[in-house]
Amino acid sequence: MMFRRLILPAVLSTAITIFASGYGRADLGTALDNGALSLSAGGDGSWYEDFSTTAYGNSSARSGVIGANQSTWIQASLNGPGTISFYWKVSSESSNDNLQVLVDGVLKAQISGNVDWTSKAFTITGTGSHMVKWQYAKNGSISSGSDAGWVDQVTWSGYTALLWSTKASILSPVEGMGMTEANGRIYVISGYNSGDHNYLQEYNPATNTWAYKTGAPTIRRNLAAASLGGTIYAIGGSTTSNNQCVSTVERYDTVTDTWATVSALHATRSWPAVVAANSRIYAIGGYASGYKATVESYDPDNNSWTSLPDMPSPRDFMAWAVIGAKIYIIGGYDGTSLKSVLAYDTSTTTWSWKADMPQARHLAAATVVNGKIYVVGGITSAGTSSDVIEYNPSTNIWTSRTAMGTARSNPGAATVNGKIYVVGGKSGSSFVNTVEEGTFTTAGTLASTTVYAGEGKLIVAPNVLDRSNLMATRLGLNVKGAANGTVTVVIFDETGGFVDSVDINLDSSGYGVKRYTGPGNSVLAPGVYWAKASGSGVNDKKRFMVISRRKR
Repeated sequence: MMFRRLILPAVLSTAITIFASGYGRADLGTALDNGALSLSAGGDGSWYEDFSTTAYGNSSARSGVIGANQSTWIQASLNGPGTISFYWKVSSESSNDNLQVLVDGVLKAQISGNVDWTSKAFTITGTGSHMVKWQYAKNGSISSGSDAGWVDQVTWSGYTALLWSTKASILSPVEGMGMTEANGRIYVISGYNSGDHNYLQEYNPATNTWAYKTGAPTIRRNLAAASLGGTIYAIGGSTTSNNQCVSTVERYDTVTDTWATVSALHATRSWPAVVAANSRIYAIGGYASGYKATVESYDPDNNSWTSLPDMPSPRDFMAWAVIGAKIYIIGGYDGTSLKSVLAYDTSTTTWSWKADMPQARHLAAATVVNGKIYVVGGITSAGTSSDVIEYNPSTNIWTSRTAMGTARSNPGAATVNGKIYVVGGKSGSSFVNTVEEGTFTTAGTLASTTVYAGEGKLIVAPNVLDRSNLMATRLGLNVKGAANGTVTVVIFDETGGFVDSVDINLDSSGYGVKRYTGPGNSVLAPGVYWAKASGSGVNDKKRFMVISRRKR
């Protein structure tokens, strides 16, 4: 085991450069995989570069040795808005000695016990300077495990944030469905929920409405779908009646709302990857009496399938995406959850390996926005996930993005007008009917962006309001409770003193939003506040800050 100790002064205003005996020149960016960060460090111990464990690269940053009731920290100064993403890990006394992340002094998350590398991301909506701090803190003399925390691959997206909101729920929640986009609308085909179905459900993002269309001829689940020229192809899957995989391929005309059966696959397969590229439909992998590596493509003009070179690694339960002429097969399952990524070049009919995902993941979904792949949800070693990770083919690098509001496995994902839509799936044993929309927002528009709360919850956005930014004049108080109810939000100062009280009326979906400036005709003075929401099934409180950097 080899360590490079990073002796950090208590306050630094620029990226740190350290000369470590025996190792030559090093900088903290090496440990965190980001040499552009403006960093500082302090507390009761010195962080150092650890070569024994890493999420990415050759090393990670490890907390220094501390004693009872001590802490050690490292922090980054960032200009917002944007999204901070990173990987972290801890080995400590559970529930007592914590690795924490704080944004502008507000605790955002903490982990303790034995937690292996996992990704985390937060969206910071306010403009101007922000401080993100990672802190390992002990509350007593008892130590467990390595008594340390680690941080790795810190990424700041800078001026582009992925914000999630809840849209109209799907009419019939399912998993194992085929889902694709065509002509600006999203189509969910068949699937499973207490039995197989042949539903065809159409979502119109422009009106935020769902409608049933003519059902598919075949009742099935575990199929996949793709659209080509506005025509949708539903491919493969399995049936409950005989518990067999099928080779069925059916074509749906979105204009006439009619179905037709076309040439079947060469081989039966459930859970295949299905994509459209180069005027053809590709069916890849899946399962049928074993995990499949076979590939075939469909020519609509000739109504025929052609066998192509096998994948190097058989699998099902994978996510997939296409960019240009390349198809990406992401994660999946071959008896073990996979983190490997493969790319198939349809022009050369060759396969290549790409950078692994940070974690093994199966039953996830993927979609593409602006030349990057976004993998959502799925199952990891930690269980059903709400994580969102971004893959940039140009750099072959994975980055964590802001998680969805709902953890879900086996969902569908699609992109319409640059926005991500995630539909259905399961969370544990429950079917998920919620639809989440992911919007990429740049500086100058964040102040007016609404982030919707989860059931029974309150969101205060932004949680740090900078009065020196003339665009940031109001807070958004967002709640989710009983339909057509009323929620009362009481504002307290840090000492518990009453400041103000506002009522928020909820709509027929249970959502309510209030733009809040301050009590009466005044504005909230700089300070720390609490907002407590109650009524109509809501019982939640959030801490927020008002600051001002305006020169006097």
